[in-house]
Amino acid sequence: MQEKFVDIIADERGQVTVFLTLIFMILMGAIFCVLEGMNIYMETSLSEETFIDAGNDVLSNYSRDLFERYHIFFLDPREKKQIVSDGINYMEHYLDKSSYFAFHCDNLVLSEEKTAVDEDGLYLKHQIREWMKYRQMGKAGKAIEELFDSASTVEKELGAVKDEMNSVDEGKTDTAASESDSDTGQQGKENSKEGIEWKSLKETLGQISHSGILGYAVDDLSKLSDLTVSADDFPSRKKGVSKGRNSDFTLSFSALSEWKNLLGNLDIDIPDSHFLSDEYFLFGYILEHFNCYGSENSNLPSALKYEIEYLIGGENSDQENLKKVANRILILRFLMNYSYACRDKEINAVAGAMADTLCGVLGLPAAGGAVRILLIAAISYGESLLELHTLFSGGEIAAVKDASTWNLYFHNATELLTTKAKVKSGVNNVGYEDYIKLLLAMNKHPKVIYFRMMDLMQANIALKQPGFLMEQCIFRFRWQGNMVCSMGISVPLDRVCSY
Repeated sequence: MQEKFVDIIADERGQVTVFLTLIFMILMGAIFCVLEGMNIYMETSLSEETFIDAGNDVLSNYSRDLFERYHIFFLDPREKKQIVSDGINYMEHYLDKSSYFAFHCDNLVLSEEKTAVDEDGLYLKHQIREWMKYRQMGKAGKAIEELFDSASTVEKELGAVKDEMNSVDEGKTDTAASESDSDTGQQGKENSKEGIEWKSLKETLGQISHSGILGYAVDDLSKLSDLTVSADDFPSRKKGVSKGRNSDFTLSFSALSEWKNLLGNLDIDIPDSHFLSDEYFLFGYILEHFNCYGSENSNLPSALKYEIEYLIGGENSDQENLKKVANRILILRFLMNYSYACRDKEINAVAGAMADTLCGVLGLPAAGGAVRILLIAAISYGESLLELHTLFSGGEIAAVKDASTWNLYFHNATELLTTKAKVKSGVNNVGYEDYIKLLLAMNKHPKVIYFRMMDLMQANIALKQPGFLMEQCIFRFRWQGNMVCSMGISVPLDRVCSY
């Protein structure tokens, strides 16, 4: 019995060996499957990472000139036609070709691209904001806040000024003014102090207005830049961004109708208080990267010398842009000064007395109220001219007008205007750059500023790189492709590459 049991055990020894061998083979097969699966996964992950890195490699070909001068990232236009080929070359270089599961890019298609001029300049704004986050940006000072507040007050009072001028009899005022220029009217006024002062002031203001406001604001016109640009390829022109209204005007100071027409064409839009906190970064960027009148110190070549004035005016020449800025500052100061003068008792009393005297001599006593308005408008305009000259000379003027900072009166108006006397300063004063900020902020459509910045960027870079166009500078692109291996495994990939 014992011998039979030993024989059975001996017969089953081979079965155990075969069983273990089969188990071992199954385990090894499972291990090999896991290893191959890991290999496939690693190759697939490598191909995906290479796909991403290829996009970043393409983005590294940004325009060096744009970054060095304006600190913004956009793809160099010369790279635009090579995006796909550079991407494929990059992936072929880095993908492992020795592996059985080695992937390669079967096809690569550029399906979408966004350039600097798309989305109304949104990509430029984004990059400017990102750049200014790392700059030491000071907050808006008390003077600039007062300037914005006073401009907002002027905006609200503009309607009241129009109503006041519209309430008077325009025909009587113009008749009185025309009579004052006639021989009969002049003979009656020669013996009156008021008549002499008014005639002298009107002639002085008329000469300044007809010779050009810029000629009064700037002492030597020959020193102004005469640079011009061709704007046919500018982003702002191609996108149909408006150049804005013509701000030129000429006054004879003999008719109230001229002031009505001038005020009727005004379109003032002052931003609210949130602008100084939310959009103040734009002022810092513009003043850091663009030149303006009085601060043209950059050694870099520029298509226009008065660049910030171009952002405001949008004209093709430096002098035309400077003229627009001068006219707009003058109008803003006039409205502010006229608003104050109408509330000042001394100015109103003198203007009323002069109006009564002039109309009494001419036999038109009913026109006294209208002539008073014309006199106040003229003296306010003269005050604004003095302030404009001070700003263009590098000086500062009071942000808010009061009796202590008023300069011009009827008895000294001609002398001060002729000599271009220095104006009085106040507690909080503002300069030319502050008004530049105000004019920039007054633009109803922020995209206009961003597109005009791109105009200047394009023109300046084109001086070094002819044919440079901002519309070819890519900010973001999307490409799609398939990564395949020799076993027929295909991995579709879709990637958005952006700065």
